Amino acid sequence: MKRFQTIDRLIQKKQTGTSIRLAKKLDISERTAKEYIAVMKEFGAPIYFDRAANSYRYKTKAFLTFLLLSCNEVARWINNFAVIKVDETLGRLHHRLVAGQ
Repeated sequence: MKRFQTIDRLIQKKQTGTSIRLAKKLDISERTAKEYIAVMKEFGAPIYFDRAANSYRYKTKAFLTFLLLSCNEVARWINNFAVIKVDETLGRLHHRLVAGQ
C-alpha cells in the first residue's frame, strides 16, 4: 500500500517522470512501475501520461481516497467475517457442552 501512496503523491505533484524515472524513485524495475500504474488504472484511477509535463497525471482528482475507501471496505468485510466465524465456533462449542451434560 505504501508504494501506491507514494505513486499517488508523485502523480498529484506531477513528479513521476517517465516509467523509468518512476522506477528509479521507487527502487523497482520499470516493468514493476508500469504494473503499479496498471493496477491503479484497474481500480479506476484515471491515470494518463502527459508528454508535455513528462509525468503521469490524473484526469480527475482524489483517486487514492477512493482506493483507501475500498481498502477500508475490504477490512470491514474481513472483520465482519471473522466475527461471524467466532460466533459460529462459540455456538458449536456451547452446543457440545450442553449436549455433554
